[in-house]
Amino acid sequence: MRRETENIMAMNVHSKLICAGIGFLMMVQNYSFFLAYWNLYSQLSEEAQGTSACAGTTWWLGYDALVCAIETVFACGMMLGAWWDGSRVLWWIFFVLHLVDAVPGYTVATIFLGTNINSADGVACIEAHPSIGHAAYAVWVVQVVFYVFYVCCMLGQFYMVVIRKGDEKGTFLDEIDNDKLVVFGIGLMMMIQNFSFAVTFWDLFVKINPKESACGGTGYWLGYNAIVCAIETVFACGMMLGGWIDGSKVLWWIFFVLHLVDAVPGYTVAVIFLGKSIYTDDGAKCAGADPSFGDRTYAVWMVQVGFYVFYCCCMVGQLYMVAIKEKKGTNRSFLRLGP
Repeated sequence: MRRETENIMAMNVHSKLICAGIGFLMMVQNYSFFLAYWNLYSQLSEEAQGTSACAGTTWWLGYDALVCAIETVFACGMMLGAWWDGSRVLWWIFFVLHLVDAVPGYTVATIFLGTNINSADGVACIEAHPSIGHAAYAVWVVQVVFYVFYVCCMLGQFYMVVIRKGDEKGTFLDEIDNDKLVVFGIGLMMMIQNFSFAVTFWDLFVKINPKESACGGTGYWLGYNAIVCAIETVFACGMMLGGWIDGSKVLWWIFFVLHLVDAVPGYTVAVIFLGKSIYTDDGAKCAGADPSFGDRTYAVWMVQVGFYVFYCCCMVGQLYMVAIKEKKGTNRSFLRLGP
């Protein structure tokens, strides 16, 4: 399918595939480090409680994990911005967000995690907890090796969207088809956020101290939040599927309503009441009985609060793209069979 591009900034299909490939390269790296660092952070926090030699390494493992999770979302946003025909404002927003998280976040985390691992305290920590320590060192070495590669990916996105000349030839998507690509990008961002919170909150839920009665409220809302986020991941995917179907949007509305039901009495209530539980006297007592658990819970909850409005914007974006935006470009070309 071809279309005129004089009055609109648009990439052809080939260029958008390249941006997709670069975006997925960035997301895979970030999310892999997030999963690895979160697992190590959680284990070391539990095993090395009260061990001052592990304090620095533990803190930077957690910081690196959260930074990589956030970078995954922003890398997806850059990919989405590249797919959006017209203004590049959306791409620039995510580029700046990604850059802010990359410099004081990803770069600083890589440097200072290495500094702490290789310090006298870090070496002592590895000797005291060899399996976790050696695993942390191995993951950090891979992150260092891939650092320049990751920067090249980011520069690749910058070149494709900002520096190179706009596409004037090639196959272009009709607007109605390109909207499906945008719906995919928004849906993917929603799923990444939900799944990340489901993983972290569930990990915290199953590791809460069952003997500490003061942890009852915090434990309940951690489990509730984890389950809600897992369900939201499924319904966000369903909305994406419904947005791809031509014609009736009944399936999209079904998943939109299911997502909304899970979002209001589920996700929203979970965010509010988990926070309230953390700040109660019992919540403070629970965190005091296991400081590492309390620190992890508070950190993940704060990230969830920070991303709440952002997630609502993603949901509104889905609503606009599927139910409100006027559909244009309904011409179709068919493959002719036979002579």
